[in-house]
Amino acid sequence: MRTIYVDILICINLFVNYFLLLAVAGITKTQFNRFRLALGALVGALSSLTILIDLSNVLSFALRIAISAAIILCAFGYKNIRLLLRRITVFFAVTFIFAAIMLALFSLQGGGGTVKNSVVYLDISPLMLIAASLICYVIVGLFSRILKHCNLQKKHLCPIIIETDNRSVSLNALCDTGNFLTETF
Repeated sequence: MRTIYVDILICINLFVNYFLLLAVAGITKTQFNRFRLALGALVGALSSLTILIDLSNVLSFALRIAISAAIILCAFGYKNIRLLLRRITVFFAVTFIFAAIMLALFSLQGGGGTVKNSVVYLDISPLMLIAASLICYVIVGLFSRILKHCNLQKKHLCPIIIETDNRSVSLNALCDTGNFLTETF
């Protein structure tokens, strides 16, 4: 395993988590307090220290869910369970988009890194991290604006049922045959 510098790990995660939470606030149209956002980012940064302990995959996954909930609660507070789950879902989506972009940029740079307990530690220069984080933030912001400008009317939604192992969940999905696509410009 590579050498992991805890101070760098925490600082990088503090910076990245702040921008992730800023993106979540923008996508969910949530009013926020910068101090609370920083507090949520700090919780996320400190949780990156789980890279230093050995956990099973199941325990690591459960811990990720709990930490994500704690980050969102610190950053935005609690109004109701539905809003909390929505913010957590958006947080995961933004995190996945960020991770994909970072992985692409990182692979172009050709550096090294470590993954343990779902925590990624990349040997990346601070300048590259700042630039990549800003690029990711802009991409997520553009994605959010495109979704906001999509005219998702009720007639474009259809009910679906997902069934597995004698359990089912009903929800609405976007009906898109390609005919609803519009030019954003």
